[in-house]
Amino acid sequence: MGTRHWWSGGRAFALGAVAAAAVLLAGCGSSHDDAAGSGTGSTAGHSAHGSSSPAPSGSLHVSAGSGSAGASGSDGTSSGGTSSGGKGSATGSTAASGGGAVPASKRCRPGQLKATVRPLGAAAGTHHASIILTNTGGGCQSSGYVGLQLVSGSGGKIATSVLHDTAQRPRTVSLKAHATMYAPASWGAVATTGESQTGNCEATPQGLQVALPGASGTAHATWSYGPVCGHGAITVGPLASGSGPTAGG
Repeated sequence: MGTRHWWSGGRAFALGAVAAAAVLLAGCGSSHDDAAGSGTGSTAGHSAHGSSSPAPSGSLHVSAGSGSAGASGSDGTSSGGTSSGGKGSATGSTAASGGGAVPASKRCRPGQLKATVRPLGAAAGTHHASIILTNTGGGCQSSGYVGLQLVSGSGGKIATSVLHDTAQRPRTVSLKAHATMYAPASWGAVATTGESQTGNCEATPQGLQVALPGASGTAHATWSYGPVCGHGAITVGPLASGSGPTAGG
């Protein structure tokens, strides 16, 4: 009888021990799962943060197109472009864009401006320059992006597409007589898909026609910087006061 009671008590004890061990193991497993879940959550959070990091200022996102560009207002947005993080967008065109912030009676006209191109050197297969416009007439104002057209020595049009870099917001530029404004510009020096890989990537221009926002006509600049690779794509920033940086500056 005593033996029976001892066995019953031992069995109860053993069962209790097994139950306790099961609880302990479950707790450890839960802790391990929680830790793994926490690690996964941390990794996912890091990945999401990385993918949502804003594009670097000045990045360029190209929306290819042709014909007239969408109008750009004083906030620098373009109806023809796309944007990412509010940092940059572009629209492909040869037309000027903007000018809406300036009254028509005060807008600068191409006929009163002398256009020149100041080369700033090349790096990583890209040429940089300033398109400088000098006021030879009375005071005027301008705002937005210039339009560009590469031309041959006889005036024939050469493939051109203007891309708008919207890293900087367009501002109204007021020009007194003999004052200058400029548009930063850059273009490719390396042949792209569909262009000759052995000779000149495109026809070599001899001139550049420059259109102003909200005005008809063009100013003419001499072009002696070789062909524009990338099917004539030139990236320009909004007009700004002054003549821009100097080479190496």
